[in-house]
Amino acid sequence: MKSLLHQFRLGRFVYQIWYRPRQWCDWGHAYGWRLAWRAATGGHTMAAAVRRLPELPPVTAHLDVPVYFLTGRRFWHQTAFCVHSFIRHSRAGFPLIFMSDGTLDANIAERLTALFPNARVLSHVELSEKIAAFLPRSRYPALNTHRHRFVLLRKLTDTLVGEHGYRLFFDSDMLFWNHPGELLARVRRGESLYMADAGGDGYTLPRSILKQYLSVEPAPTVNSGLIGVHADNIDWDLLERACALLLTEGQDQRLLEQTLWAILLAQQNARALPASDYRVVIDPPACRAALAEGRPVLMHYAWHACLSYAADEWQRYLQETATR
Repeated sequence: MKSLLHQFRLGRFVYQIWYRPRQWCDWGHAYGWRLAWRAATGGHTMAAAVRRLPELPPVTAHLDVPVYFLTGRRFWHQTAFCVHSFIRHSRAGFPLIFMSDGTLDANIAERLTALFPNARVLSHVELSEKIAAFLPRSRYPALNTHRHRFVLLRKLTDTLVGEHGYRLFFDSDMLFWNHPGELLARVRRGESLYMADAGGDGYTLPRSILKQYLSVEPAPTVNSGLIGVHADNIDWDLLERACALLLTEGQDQRLLEQTLWAILLAQQNARALPASDYRVVIDPPACRAALAEGRPVLMHYAWHACLSYAADEWQRYLQETATR
């Protein structure tokens, strides 16, 4: 155990002193040093600004569909802004469930429930116990191993394992800018849905190869920032085989979780939300273009777009709430 802790701490040390600064340098060269610096400091400023989020307007409808977020120490303030923007523009009440990514401590949980009193917080221990009960390692070794080492897979497993009925999952790095009428209509009908990714399929293996090996062709252009799915109708044995295949044959393992969502969504005949209204942006120029064209309903700030989100976008949202 001491050896593992030592390796973990050493890995984080190397990341902090070498890879992280190098990443910021690359972003500075690509998008400008001023933006990179504002983004580097924006997270701390945003966390402090959560207390300035105004009181939400009264909701006009209540939908008994749980909305899940995977969050923790690095992202809880993004979660708060995303939830606030969703409720503010939808005027709808949903059961909120905040799942720990392993770093959501009691202090963060209290901050989130102070903002959203009806929310539930699921601890890392509770979620691990649920996984052990409904997704035992002896039967699902690939899913368990990858869930342990790759936190993003918990978006899928921890939201759905052992659950029943229709539910939504949201990433935290998103902001709603207008009324999500299409989303609410599909949720009321219980339709499986997702956001369309920018630039085509972002999967660990091509869909044609996955169909050849698994006899299932994944849904096209899935972005896992927003998912609506039925937890009852999931073939976990298929997802275990797919996970094992992707871990041995796949290319970019960072896309494994999104690939598994695409397989799951294909089995539920899910349809993408209109990309013009529910938009994935991947870099600062795409953020500027969306701003110039008029805000869509929802923006998911993926990949390098996190720079614009941390530097500017949350502040624009805060300013907008103060003027309306």
